[in-house]
Amino acid sequence: METATKTTVEVSDLESNVRQIVSKLQGALAAVLESLLPPDASSGAVAKLLKIDRTLAWKLSKVAHESDALKAVQYLPGASAFRILIKTLKRQPLRTNVLSAIENSVDEFLRIVDVYANDRASFDMMVSACADEGQAQTEIVHRRAAFKGNSFTLGVQARTQFKSTFFNLAQDPKRLDIASLRGLISFRRLRPNISWTASRLRSAEKDGGVPTHQRAFRQSLADLSDISDSPNSPLIPQFCSDPVPELVTEPGPYGFLDEKVVAGPLGKVGALTCISGDVWRSMVPRFASEESRFCRVLTHSYTPCEALVLDKFLHEDVYGPVEPELLVYSEIVGGPLYGTSPHIPQQLDIAVSVEYLGKGSAVVRTPHIPRCQSMVNHVFDTLGWDGSRFDVYRVIIPYPPIPTTIGTTHEIPPEP
Repeated sequence: METATKTTVEVSDLESNVRQIVSKLQGALAAVLESLLPPDASSGAVAKLLKIDRTLAWKLSKVAHESDALKAVQYLPGASAFRILIKTLKRQPLRTNVLSAIENSVDEFLRIVDVYANDRASFDMMVSACADEGQAQTEIVHRRAAFKGNSFTLGVQARTQFKSTFFNLAQDPKRLDIASLRGLISFRRLRPNISWTASRLRSAEKDGGVPTHQRAFRQSLADLSDISDSPNSPLIPQFCSDPVPELVTEPGPYGFLDEKVVAGPLGKVGALTCISGDVWRSMVPRFASEESRFCRVLTHSYTPCEALVLDKFLHEDVYGPVEPELLVYSEIVGGPLYGTSPHIPQQLDIAVSVEYLGKGSAVVRTPHIPRCQSMVNHVFDTLGWDGSRFDVYRVIIPYPPIPTTIGTTHEIPPEP
């Protein structure tokens, strides 16, 4: 039977319950340490006095002094360590009320873990999702673990996946030219006989054909004289690994085309970089309509990679300054965000935001993409565009979740 001093756990509000119970535990633990040690005592002094492991002592000190109860949860030890602590404290010269307070607080915390989760790891994930501070770093820890697991399971990994999209006024100022630069950097196979989808291209409408208005406007960024209605991505050899990777194109689901890297040597021996790019002339309307009020740039994330980098280059005369927002949609159920599928995927909330870098190619350098500035300059030089007049917006997602559709969006104005 529960004693009168125990708190009944309300399942409806995890955050408020955790804050209340952990704050009480923090206060009880602080009272214990203050009773036994001077205020400036180190975690080493705590370990020596209580005869406990230094790691446990460090965690106890962090819990006692952390201002945010939700953040303190990550430092709270497990049930077995708490039992060791209570046993040790019973041998110390503590007042009865101080010892009872820490015992009751530990019991309440262990009970709320049991109410909300089957294990401590799952409980910590739920709590971290409620916390504001430290959320980004917590997500990276879990996504890095997923990256390692997915790399083993799928048999491939890459250093970086990136996509840079450029928007400029078309010959008709009511429409936009759109250039795209994209690729995988340091792609590696981890098991034999693996072919892999390097990119997925939206190439068809419901009738399965290339949209009529796109047929005559596509040019390769490797060679502008290459005008084609083929949906294949033209590789830019000078930015690819040597020898230039071999890609094959196959029909994919929902009217997409999948560009696949063929099987090859394992690990660093067979590592490759494939960079492609093209420009679609007069691709989309510049202004909002009943059918579309947003400018979205999307890419598919299917490859386990250390980072996904998305850049949006927007000519200053197109819209002026904008505030793009991040979109992340899971494709685990129902397929991608766009295509012929009517399914709307589950949107994911991750602690990453879109950053404004400034203007021109000088602001794009990043360790994630070797020769990034040179590639961007190639786009500007090839198309005869003045790079200094392009605003650059970037989002970097460490260890992006897969399979997902990821991109940025901002509202576009109606025609004046």
